[in-house]
Amino acid sequence: MIEKKDRVVILPIQIVEKTVAPKPPEPPKPEKKDWLRVFQTVATTVTAIVAVAGILLSFMTARTQRENSISDRLSRAVSRLYDDSLGVRTGALYEMKKLAMDSPKEIEMISEILSSFFMEGTERTPRTESVSKNRPGDDIFFAAEVLSFLFSEYGFRANFQGLKADSLDLNFINLSGAVLSDANLEGVSLSEANLEEANLGGANLEGANLWGANLQGADLGWVNLQGVSFTTANLRAASLRFADLRGAALCFADLEGADLNGADLFKANLFSANIKGAYFAGIEGADLRAVENLTAEQLIDAYLDDTTLLDPDLRAEYDRLKAEQ
Repeated sequence: MIEKKDRVVILPIQIVEKTVAPKPPEPPKPEKKDWLRVFQTVATTVTAIVAVAGILLSFMTARTQRENSISDRLSRAVSRLYDDSLGVRTGALYEMKKLAMDSPKEIEMISEILSSFFMEGTERTPRTESVSKNRPGDDIFFAAEVLSFLFSEYGFRANFQGLKADSLDLNFINLSGAVLSDANLEGVSLSEANLEEANLGGANLEGANLWGANLQGADLGWVNLQGVSFTTANLRAASLRFADLRGAALCFADLEGADLNGADLFKANLFSANIKGAYFAGIEGADLRAVENLTAEQLIDAYLDDTTLLDPDLRAEYDRLKAEQ
């Protein structure tokens, strides 16, 4: 008998891994609102907005009140400017000067008001045969002083264009920076007056007295200056282009750097005048042939050229001194 042995069959086993699906993320849990903190934040924001609005409102109110105050002060000052009392008028001028300092944006208007006041005051001043008696009131002089202050501090020029101030006594007046173009100043006395940087273009100053006046940097171009006394006057860097200086007295005057191109100096007296750097040359030069008391030594530091007309003897002496330099 044959024994049957059991046969063992080994079958391959395939291991299948089980895929596990990932868990979906849990939705975020709603945060609990801290209502107290929210309320505090809102309250802080509202408080800040209210505070800023309050500051802006206060600022606008203060500005409006200030503008109203300036306007009221100006109105009162103008009304008092034409009062019968000199003291009241002078007080009004002081107030307008202070207003200009407190509120620079009103300066232009103040300058116009005071310019009109000055012109009216000078034009209504009675004229007599004696210039020394034709002096405007002290308030007119103080108005000019305030206007000169506005020019020196803020650059606003007083406008006196076409002013009629003939035969008046305006000695020592301050008209610095003033516009006096086309003004009638015939026979006026402006001894030791301050006319620095003033514009007198086209004005008539025939026979005026400007003894010792300050005209530094002033514009006197095309001005009638016949017979004017400029003795000891300061005319440094002044423009005298094509000015009529016939018979003018310029003794001891300081004309350093002045422009006299085209000026008529017939019989003008330049005794001891300082003409260093003065211009007697240019488009038409200057006719110095009949100038009195003019020396070659004075001319040696002035600007001359072939257009400058000199007396032949003076020209020869000038050329000699020039050649020796």
